[in-house]
Amino acid sequence: MIHNHFSLNKYNRSRPIVLILLITLSLMFSVQIAFAQSSDDSQPKVQELSGLLDVDTIAVYRLLNLAEGQQLYARMENSFGNLDPFIMLFPSDTNPEDVAGKLASAVNQVIAKGEDPLETLPQIFDDVMLIWNDDFRGSFTAAFEYTIPADGNYLLAATGAPFTDSFGSYRLQVGLNEPDVLLGTARSTGDTLAVLDPTVSRGGVRVQEMRGVISEDEPYEIYTLAPLSAGDTLYAFVEADSGDLMPSL
Repeated sequence: MIHNHFSLNKYNRSRPIVLILLITLSLMFSVQIAFAQSSDDSQPKVQELSGLLDVDTIAVYRLLNLAEGQQLYARMENSFGNLDPFIMLFPSDTNPEDVAGKLASAVNQVIAKGEDPLETLPQIFDDVMLIWNDDFRGSFTAAFEYTIPADGNYLLAATGAPFTDSFGSYRLQVGLNEPDVLLGTARSTGDTLAVLDPTVSRGGVRVQEMRGVISEDEPYEIYTLAPLSAGDTLYAFVEADSGDLMPSL
């Protein structure tokens, strides 16, 4: 069993002043509708997913038809940005719409009471969640191992660690009976174990602004965009704030 760990020793990333509006309305998830698990429950099963999270957003996945005694493994790692991964597992009777609210409520309790988050939040998380993890083995990767206690459905939530204001894209591995998931070395088996619930997941919206100078000597500026995925929507706007410039994109 992986012990829960929580740390506030996080890094923050400064946000530049920008003039480009980048709004990725897609969650960068390939949402599956039906499950295609192999029938042999003793065989290892691994699914790999990816996504994008902005500050204070969350992705909620449904884990359906898990069986008592199965060993569940999950690992979330940063693939772009300063995202500090945080993953949580909730019981089957949890309403997906309550997941984000439960996390926000726990954080607000600590702030309102003026308590030390390092001492208080882990206990609150333990009361609300089946298992959670922030910094697996002292890294910025989140991972856990959990023995399924009863047949049924479960919820896996992925977000940025509390108080970090972190954002970015991530790689998520979910596995059954495959401990290599904890190390990030497991190979996908083609099984569908987790399905994103788009009705309660919030993420993938990013905005940047940048200022520049256009002159006769330098008649244009070139900007390199962060990695995009199929289905993302890009919005851009430019205007002059001095001179008689008539800008175009």
